[in-house]
Amino acid sequence: MKNETEQCDGTDGVGAHQSCSDTCTLNNLPYCGDKIVNNNEVCDGASQACQSGDYNGSQACNSACDGYSLCQAIEFCGDGAKNGSEQCDDGNTVSGDGCGSGCQTESGGGGDKGSLKICKYEDADGLASTRADRLGVNNWNFNVGDGLATSSQPTLTDGCAVFSALTPGQYLINEESRTGWYYLEPFGGWATTTVSANQQTAANFYNARFGKIYGYEYADTDGVASTTSDRTGLADWTINLFYASATATPLLTATTQANGYFEFLNLSPNTYWLSQDLKASWINLASPASINLLSGETKADNNFVNAADNGQGGGATYCGDGLKQSPNDSLLGGPANNGLEDCDGGDGVSSGYSCNSQCVLVANQTDDGGTSGVGGGGAYVFDDLILTNINVGLAAESTETSIIITWLTNKPATSRVIYDTITHPDLSTSSPPNYGYAFSTDLDPNKVTGHSVIINELTPGTTYYLRPLSSASPEKYGAEIAVTTAGSAVAITPVEQVLGDKITKPATGLILGQKVAAKPNGKVLADTGFKPSEFMALILILLILLSLIAFIKIKYLKVDGRHRCWLKKTLIFNQDLFIYQRADIYFKNR
Repeated sequence: MKNETEQCDGTDGVGAHQSCSDTCTLNNLPYCGDKIVNNNEVCDGASQACQSGDYNGSQACNSACDGYSLCQAIEFCGDGAKNGSEQCDDGNTVSGDGCGSGCQTESGGGGDKGSLKICKYEDADGLASTRADRLGVNNWNFNVGDGLATSSQPTLTDGCAVFSALTPGQYLINEESRTGWYYLEPFGGWATTTVSANQQTAANFYNARFGKIYGYEYADTDGVASTTSDRTGLADWTINLFYASATATPLLTATTQANGYFEFLNLSPNTYWLSQDLKASWINLASPASINLLSGETKADNNFVNAADNGQGGGATYCGDGLKQSPNDSLLGGPANNGLEDCDGGDGVSSGYSCNSQCVLVANQTDDGGTSGVGGGGAYVFDDLILTNINVGLAAESTETSIIITWLTNKPATSRVIYDTITHPDLSTSSPPNYGYAFSTDLDPNKVTGHSVIINELTPGTTYYLRPLSSASPEKYGAEIAVTTAGSAVAITPVEQVLGDKITKPATGLILGQKVAAKPNGKVLADTGFKPSEFMALILILLILLSLIAFIKIKYLKVDGRHRCWLKKTLIFNQDLFIYQRADIYFKNR
C-alpha cells in the first residue's frame, strides 16, 4: 500500500507502461507512443523532413514505430513563399496579377503582393519552448489590419489561416479571447509583422487552457485502504496544493465540503502534488501521487484516505472489523462497543478457542463432547486459564488513595496486580515479572478462584493503569483497567461484566463501610470469613494467656499466719483444643 512518501508500492500507484522499483519509486517502461525512440524502434511520434519533387516535405512516423509514411510536401505554389523553382508566389494561383498560376513571373508586372499565414496552436505542457506537444486549433478567429483596413477569418482544420494579396507593409494581428484559455505567445494575443512582396510571412500564436484537480477526503472505517464501501467523507479538512518543485509554501489551499470533496480550478499546465493537514488521532492510509496536469485536463479522484487512530493503527473499531478492541482506544465505534473485546475475527484468538459473532472467545468442542474453556464478556483467555469479571473500586474503610481490584479465574490460581501511571496496551514485547509496569503488589501464593487485591498510598488525582495477574503455571495477565484517584472518590473506568457471578457490585469494588481483611501497602486480601482451623487457633491462644495469668497469681499470692489459700484447678485437654473449665480460689480464716 502506497504511503505519502512513496510514489508506488506493489501495484498501488502504478499506471500503464510503469513498474514499481524496490525503493517504491516509479519506473517508466518504453513503448511505441512515448515519443522516445527505444529498442528496435525507427521513430516514435516525431516526423522527419523529406523532399517531394521541387518542394520540402515531411514524413510522419507510422503507428508501429518501425518506419515513416510517404513524404508530404509542405510547400506549394500559392502558399505565399517563393520556393523551389518558383519565380514568384503571391499567395494565390490566379493569373494576371503579375504572378501566374504556376508561380512564374508574368509580363506586365503586378507581382508586388504578399501574404500572411497565421497559425493557432494549443501547447499541451504550457511551455512555448517545446514544439512536439503542439496541436493546431481550428475555427479560431484572427484580425489583420494595416491601419487603413482590417480583415478577419478563422483558422482551418490545420489551425492556420492565410491572408492573401496584401500590400507590402506593416500589419497588426490580434486573436480572439476565449474563457478558460490564456496566452503564451505573443503576449496579450497581439503581434506586429511586416509583409513583403511575392512572399508569405508567418505568424504563430500559442495558447493553453486552464485545468482542474479534484478529489475527496475520506474516513475509512475498517482501516484498510483497499476496501472502499466503508468510506465516508470528512468535512472541514485542509488540502494544500504545491508545485512539484516547491514544498515550503502551498500555492493554494482548499477546505473539504460535507462529503469530503475539494477542488482546485484555473490551473496552468504543470506538475503538482497535494498534501493534507492530518488531524490529531488520525493516521493516513493512502494519498495521491504527483499530478502531471496538461492543457485543459481535469484530474479526478485525487483522494486522501485516513483512519481514526485507535492505538492499533486502525479505524474506529467495532465488533466485526477484524481488530480486537482495547480499553485505551482513542475513538470507539459502533453502538455495541464497550471498548473491550475478547477477540475480533482472528485477532486475539488463542489455541483451542474461537471468536463468536459478539466478539467473545468461546472454547472449541473437545472429542468427548465437553469444552476446553468458557466464554463470556470481558474475559481474557490464555491457554486454559481465564481471567474474567475484572473490576476496580474504592477500598472500604480506606482513604481515597486506596483501591481494590477483583477478578475471577476458572480454576485456582495465585494473585498479583501490576500497575503504572502510563498505559501498557501491548505486552507482546514486554518481559515478566512486571511486563514494563513500574509497580507490582506482593504475590499471594494461595490459589483461589475469587481474587481481591488492595493497593494503598496512591497519589491523589492521578490516573493509574492496572492489570491483574494469576498463575496456575504459568502466570497469565488480564485486561488493563484505568482508574483515577480523586479528592473524595475514585473515578473508575468501568468494564462490563457478563461471565460468572458479580463480585460485590459491578465496577465499584467493595461497598463503603464493609470490612475487609487486608495487609497494608499492596498486600493481597485474605478470605474475609474465618476458617474452622483459624477459630481453634484463636481459642488456644486465649487459653494460654489465661493459664499464664493464673500461674502468676498463685505464685505471688501472699499467705500469712491467719490465712490459707487453696487453689482448685481443672484443665481438660482435647486432641487439638484447650478448654479452660474451672478455677476456684477459697480463702478461710484459721
